[in-house]
Amino acid sequence: MASWAAVLALTGFRWSAVTGTLELAPRAGRHFWSNGSAWGTFTLERDGEEAFDLRLSVAEGQLGLAGLRLEGFGSHRLPAPRGLGAGESLSVRVTRDVA
Repeated sequence: MASWAAVLALTGFRWSAVTGTLELAPRAGRHFWSNGSAWGTFTLERDGEEAFDLRLSVAEGQLGLAGLRLEGFGSHRLPAPRGLGAGESLSVRVTRDVA
């Protein structure tokens, strides 16, 4: 379990099945995620000081997603909840929240 805690600490991964929201640390790179019913990778690329481009890929399972949040940075709410299955991905732009 100690090794899994390191993954969570490095990626900031938090999942709420109630709200369908995935929360991540705003750290550029390619990272692994798993929520118990699906797993895959996400890639974050910083675009200046005001935005990140995020690509979420599902390798196996089914993910019901309503929104994404980058901890302490910003969030992106999907127009409607979306199901992503194995082999599917989603690309979104997350902009900095206005204080």
